Amino acid sequence: MIYEIGNEHLKVQVSTLGGELMSVKKDGVEYLWQGNPEYWSGRAYNLFPICGRLWEGKYTYRGDEYEMNLHGFVRKSELELYAQTEDTIAFRLRPNEQTMKMYPFDFTYRVFYVLEGNTLKIRYRVRNKGFKPLIFAVGGHPGFNVPLEEGTKFEDY
Repeated sequence: MIYEIGNEHLKVQVSTLGGELMSVKKDGVEYLWQGNPEYWSGRAYNLFPICGRLWEGKYTYRGDEYEMNLHGFVRKSELELYAQTEDTIAFRLRPNEQTMKMYPFDFTYRVFYVLEGNTLKIRYRVRNKGFKPLIFAVGGHPGFNVPLEEGTKFEDY
């Protein structure tokens, strides 16, 4: 499902699939890459619990081997709408049967999108709900829609 927040400057759309940004418009201009599969089908992936790839797609933790895809599992997970106001939206993911097969930790992952004037702020919060150290990386992988101005080309950016 896609949700929208906005103010007098920005309109932002976010999907529950990965909590991924789908659109960022200012004055009717789309600033976010719109996912041409010829180049890259994503738009603005959220990355958790890893950023990048694992050697042969595997890692070992406390003697057990786990497999995980590029950039972790959040980008392909259905997130729960956690909170929404006119200019703020937040999504949450907690461990489930699928995540535990890849990542044996008790966590709460949240991503917040907050509009402040003509600025979009993205905040991540990860909470360790267990008793062992929580090992993770978190980040974003946005694509930007360039060129934005007539008469410019991709190489100008």
